[in-house]
Amino acid sequence: MKLDPSPRGDRWVHDRLWITQDASIASTKRTTPCARNRPVGMQALSGRRTISDLRIRVAAVCLLALALLSSCACPLSGVEPPTEFAGLLLPGQTEAVPVVYATNRKPLTEPPDADPCEHGWYGPDRNSEVLTGLAIAEVTAFGKALYPFVSSVSERNESTGELVTRSMNLHGSEALIYVHGFSTTFQEGIATAALLGRLLDASIIPIAFSWPAGVPTIWIGSAYLAERESADLSVPAFKDMLRELCSTEGLSRVHLVGHSTGCWLICRALEELAMEGNPLGMGPGRIGEVILAAADIDLDVFKTRFLPHVHKPLADRISIYINLDDHVLGISSILRASVAPRIGQIDLSDSSHGIATSGIELIDVTRVRNKPNMGHSYLISSQPVCRDVIAILKGATGEMRNLTPGPAPHSFIMEDDEPDTTPSDTRFYHGPRGR
Repeated sequence: MKLDPSPRGDRWVHDRLWITQDASIASTKRTTPCARNRPVGMQALSGRRTISDLRIRVAAVCLLALALLSSCACPLSGVEPPTEFAGLLLPGQTEAVPVVYATNRKPLTEPPDADPCEHGWYGPDRNSEVLTGLAIAEVTAFGKALYPFVSSVSERNESTGELVTRSMNLHGSEALIYVHGFSTTFQEGIATAALLGRLLDASIIPIAFSWPAGVPTIWIGSAYLAERESADLSVPAFKDMLRELCSTEGLSRVHLVGHSTGCWLICRALEELAMEGNPLGMGPGRIGEVILAAADIDLDVFKTRFLPHVHKPLADRISIYINLDDHVLGISSILRASVAPRIGQIDLSDSSHGIATSGIELIDVTRVRNKPNMGHSYLISSQPVCRDVIAILKGATGEMRNLTPGPAPHSFIMEDDEPDTTPSDTRFYHGPRGR
């Protein structure tokens, strides 16, 4: 699939900008600048499986395929930030945002004359080792929207902790790790981390953990199951990165933001770390905010496995975003024949969900209008949600964020306070595609 070029067309690229920002950074092992930039950017079945059940599951696979294909059917555009962030960049202004990354994707072996923006840097295949480096995402303002472009990727012989230590010269003493979801490319994960970092006004070091996803296939159901296994396979690598960051001198807190299957990867890693005895001093003050958006996790699994180990032992606070109209999670429940809903789709009016407890915030975003990709991609595509995520990362409680109290304890309802005057496919960057 070929994407239409960005409105700015061909232009120069600051492929060595990170050197001028911090000359102490070691020379690159491999740097691939880009010649041309592009935007990156139901209830479950139960009981015996019948012929009707199988038909529904086949239909679910078709719907999931349509959801993912529709997200690629039009040119990707920019994200319009909440009004209070509108002055971050002047129209036409570009700012380079360095993003530290760690990935267990296999590098792509591009032809010598290939454009990395077209071909990419890392593919969907698994790699036997974890590679680290520094990516540059150029965020450009056009009108009221911000457009992220991954312009260069520099693979390093340094660990994530060493790269973060060097980044403290440009940022504060806190870091944010973004973990993408299903059917997401390496560039899309970098772009989302860069946008979060820019909206935080360089006060937090943006880090992207990119696991093998984005398999190009028409067999969406099999790709979904295969990528879930790739997420499980990536848990040890993510744990190692967390251990290293939590022992990095001068780094005060590490925040975690996950989208869909990325939420599963985060919770699995924290569960295993807690069961290992809270290694390397990890605990409140080290792991800070944990934000789970459109989480593709079975409710019963979350309550029995993750909640006891992740909440009090490791994280300061867990914020869970919920959308009853998230049809992608509904399809996930059907594909798995789940007897419990996904936690990104629970009904707050039903007190039987059992996860309303101190230190866990449940935020229902069902009333928010702009939620692309069948209600699944709203983490930064929606202005109210984006504003709330930034406020959480700055330490604001639900009461401080002007949210309506929900029916369950520690739950909130988000109202849509932004006028929806422009079609979503031309107004918003799609955010992390799929899960």
